[in-house]
Amino acid sequence: MLFITYINELTIIDTYSDGAYLLVIILIFSNYLFKKADYAIKIVFFIWLITLAFAFNSLIYGEDLFSVSNINSAERNLVLDTGIKGSYAVNKGIDLNYFSSSQAIGALISLMFIVYRKELISIVSVPVFLKRTFVHRSFPIVLFLLMGLEVWLVFRGLSRGGILVFFAGITALVFILRNNKYLLYGGLFLVGLYFIMDKVGIVDLLMERITKDESGTSGRDLIMLGMFGSIYSQGGILQIIFGGGNGWPWWEFWEFNPWDKGIMPSSHNQWLSIFVNFGIVGLGLFLMPLYQGLRNSIRNSNPINNIRIVLFICVFVYSMSLEPLIFSQYVWFLLALSATYTPNLKQTLSHNRMK
Repeated sequence: MLFITYINELTIIDTYSDGAYLLVIILIFSNYLFKKADYAIKIVFFIWLITLAFAFNSLIYGEDLFSVSNINSAERNLVLDTGIKGSYAVNKGIDLNYFSSSQAIGALISLMFIVYRKELISIVSVPVFLKRTFVHRSFPIVLFLLMGLEVWLVFRGLSRGGILVFFAGITALVFILRNNKYLLYGGLFLVGLYFIMDKVGIVDLLMERITKDESGTSGRDLIMLGMFGSIYSQGGILQIIFGGGNGWPWWEFWEFNPWDKGIMPSSHNQWLSIFVNFGIVGLGLFLMPLYQGLRNSIRNSNPINNIRIVLFICVFVYSMSLEPLIFSQYVWFLLALSATYTPNLKQTLSHNRMK
């Protein structure tokens, strides 16, 4: 990707560039950083702590976090007035789509910790009293309460993309487990969740946003079509193959751009942004290690590899409607985690016993 940037003589250093450099560094060293199951679990735990920090930060600063009575459907104000509200959210410019999707990933990690907590703790080197705490019967209750908070924030943000990430992860986990007990529990949980959200008014607010919010899917469709049109009109087939370079200003050639020409509008699709900047070649190079890591995880089923698969699917779906690699840099760690390979844990444990 950096080579393609160089040959296109583009040296724009912006947020996307920082993300691209971070990608190269993390993926180059990912097999050394996350190949061992112990390291991989610590990274997942780190990501989980970040999402929990976001959640508790919202509890502190979101004055109307649990209030759903005020509805204002004028343009994008519907999102602000029915989502995370308060001086902190307004001043810091919290994007509820990214917040909701991040909380969806956190909720799924909480759920996977409940399912795999004993297996994960047996792998990680932690003090004895921590192990006893994690395997105690009351600990799943704490995890379940934390997951409940994160799930509430997923739906409270009224983000269609965040909800899609959550259901994609749930579907992937149920398919991996293939256990009738978990399927029953999952079905009861989702049915109960629907009735609760309907009772407090979240379902009505979501439907109102879908039908009345002017930032609906039509706007994203126009952005994506505009990106295709601008890149082809400027460089033709060669630019489609190799892209325009890192940080290529496609928006400057976009006829539909409602923003100022000097402002980069989000494409709302991470994979499309990579394609525009690096072409089919760059997108293929980007996806190749992710595909290899996903294939290895599927072939070698164990708790940490199953977690990798669920997180990979979440980030993949996340990137279909937003650009998390630009605005949520910890997602780079999830992608690098998905691109690495952990040997089958049963074989590893047997080998250690022989030693």
